[in-house]
Amino acid sequence: MKSRIFKVCAFLAILIFADISLLGQAVYKQGSPPSMKTKLVDAPATVELPPLDYTRLIAEDQKDKESNELFRFGYVHVVNYDLSNSGTWSTLDNGDRIWRLRIYAPEAQTININYSQFSIPTGAELYVYPESQTNILGPFTIQNEKSNNRFATGFTKGEYCIVEYYEPLADQGEGNIVIDGIVHGYRSVRNEVNSALRAFQDSGQCNNDVNCTIGNGWEDQIKSVGLILTANNSRFCTGALINNTGDDCNSYFLSANHCFANDNPGDVLNDIFMFNYNSPTPACPGIPTGDGPTNQTVQGATVIAKAVDSDFCLLELTANPLNFYDVYYSGWDRTAGASAGAAGIHHPSGDVKKISFENATLQSGSFGGSPAGTHWVVPNWDQGTTEPGSSGSPLFDMANQRIIGQLHGGGAACNGNTNNGASDSYGKINYSWDQNGNANTAQLSSFLDPLGNGAMVMNGNDCSTPVPPVAAFDPADGSGFTYCSGGGAIALEDASTGSPMSWSWTFSGAGVSPTSSTSIDPVVTVSSTGTLTATLVVTNAQGTDMLTQTYPVTIDNCTMTSDCDTPALAIPDDNATGISTTITVANNDPIQDLNIDIDISHTYVGDLIITIEHLGVTATILDRPGVPASNFGCGENNITAIFDDEGTAAAETTCNTGTAISGNVIPNQLLSAFDGQSAAGVWTITVSDNAGQDTGTLNSWCLDITTVSSNSGTPCFSLLDHSNGLMQTEIGVADYESGDWIITTLPTSIEPGASVDYDAVDFIELNGDFEVKLGAVFEAFIDGCNNGGGGNN
Repeated sequence: MKSRIFKVCAFLAILIFADISLLGQAVYKQGSPPSMKTKLVDAPATVELPPLDYTRLIAEDQKDKESNELFRFGYVHVVNYDLSNSGTWSTLDNGDRIWRLRIYAPEAQTININYSQFSIPTGAELYVYPESQTNILGPFTIQNEKSNNRFATGFTKGEYCIVEYYEPLADQGEGNIVIDGIVHGYRSVRNEVNSALRAFQDSGQCNNDVNCTIGNGWEDQIKSVGLILTANNSRFCTGALINNTGDDCNSYFLSANHCFANDNPGDVLNDIFMFNYNSPTPACPGIPTGDGPTNQTVQGATVIAKAVDSDFCLLELTANPLNFYDVYYSGWDRTAGASAGAAGIHHPSGDVKKISFENATLQSGSFGGSPAGTHWVVPNWDQGTTEPGSSGSPLFDMANQRIIGQLHGGGAACNGNTNNGASDSYGKINYSWDQNGNANTAQLSSFLDPLGNGAMVMNGNDCSTPVPPVAAFDPADGSGFTYCSGGGAIALEDASTGSPMSWSWTFSGAGVSPTSSTSIDPVVTVSSTGTLTATLVVTNAQGTDMLTQTYPVTIDNCTMTSDCDTPALAIPDDNATGISTTITVANNDPIQDLNIDIDISHTYVGDLIITIEHLGVTATILDRPGVPASNFGCGENNITAIFDDEGTAAAETTCNTGTAISGNVIPNQLLSAFDGQSAAGVWTITVSDNAGQDTGTLNSWCLDITTVSSNSGTPCFSLLDHSNGLMQTEIGVADYESGDWIITTLPTSIEPGASVDYDAVDFIELNGDFEVKLGAVFEAFIDGCNNGGGGNN
């Protein structure tokens, strides 16, 4: 029987600051909204959001607190506003156009916006600003596009804001902007009606701002710490940029697992990361009088590794912070010894950045039901404290100022001008390194030690010195691509260093379209066999660099089909026989490639074995992932994955939080075992649960089959008919030319005196009697789509 360890996340409430000046993503150029320059007089159309039920919100927030959820500062209205169904278009004298949408959120303290689509042409610009036309966000341009096309803009103050999109005449109709969420901020220091809605400057008075003299000597580490807007940009956490052994300024960002436990991938890709939110008039300790700058942000990240036991989450930002942010990538220490003293840098209650110190030696412990030895315990802060909003913030060793953990939770808080003497617990870098499981996605080691040199410590790196860019992009030079008739798409991903400001791509060969692009990560289609040549030119203020790479492209005469079944079959617990269901495929062409798409709802997927059988061949594509490397295998839930021999991760060692196995994964036994078989016939999937306590359902599965067509091409002769009813070669015919195609359903006779030679590249399909008469010469190489094994006859 499996033992269950229930993890309890700490309550880490986070409140919003009220006096926000500007929160915008990287702005690559200067400018103001064109409507202000042209003095448009027509008012934009207004959309009015429903008023908030504050009684209900406060009750929900109290339940969140009791359930240890992150504290919410804003309510997300789900909407669907785009350039065609809302707003007002205005045409300028030169033919350029401006689209504006006015948003009214009754009694809102702040408004921030999420976009499901942000794709605009070169020369187009997006702005967001309050009705007062101060603190303008933008311009956002094509350089702000993300590969997933999502986007987010930060806070404007007040009940009204205006979204403005400018599109030049030459690019009309090319922009695609869709607003799918508006965050109605309802917390503000100015709300004196209900103290539950107060926030900014409300962090405890025992906190010390980082710009106090107490922070002297920690300037670099302070620059690494950032505030996170998560959960559709409606809640907060803290984290820090962290260096790796490659020392390459890759934008890894360390925070806490529970900050992202309830996020969908799309939410994380749209999260906002804000740096240098520090008060210019620090309180040492006390309440600062001046708000900090909020215009140094990066939008979007990908979760690349996280785990519950040590509560860590490592993200990779979708773009490096701009040079003028002057950020720092902190070093780390994964040794097991307890540090004699430590410092914590954080954003308590979403306030400006604070710093806290512990002089005593740290203790090894746990938190919230996690195993012993997974956390560093701060016994009692000597200066400062932590609060809701500090969650995920880094803990630094005192001697060398390297990150040794990230905040999980604890009872520390202010009690007036002093802290309350309670402890805090930080997930250990030492444990997160490689002790949360065997999957790369549960370890820091694979990412923070890309050189694989086993380093125990790593110093930080000040990456703010501007350098010329170095062009690089994926896939690697020489990577080959094979598609069926009609071609397919190739996604090119920029991997340049040096913070490029612009990207210029050109493409040629292999029937490629388009032939140029200024997107960061363009997608091109190829339609013919040949070589695709891709050239990238990247530019920033310091210089330009160019890289050319080539890719062999093959267009095969093949067919891709997908056959699916949705059985919704319950998987019996602790039953090695399991359940089976079938799909019958009609296509009898031979298999070139096979992928299997599987959707299973099941707790503890380490119990599962999945096999596929067809025409007497069986492949076990999943065999209790994680067993026996851990006691009972992968303890996470659910499978929504494509089993693919060319996948990106091994299914047997994949165990993600959220959906345990997802994406394209490599099966335990390769599906190439079915290559060459006819696709036709019955396919059987069997799923069994092989340990007690957990059950689930096989929701659906699909066979994604690529086959080589038997009759691919147009025959040069078809159903040849002679007077005697035979397909007959005449005396003296010596050879069919290379590449001939002959298909017939009639009897075939090679007459005396005829000499016939079918080359290996000829194709003949004979579906009737075949006769070579005495005195005839017949030579053929039979290697058959329909003729079985090869041989000489």
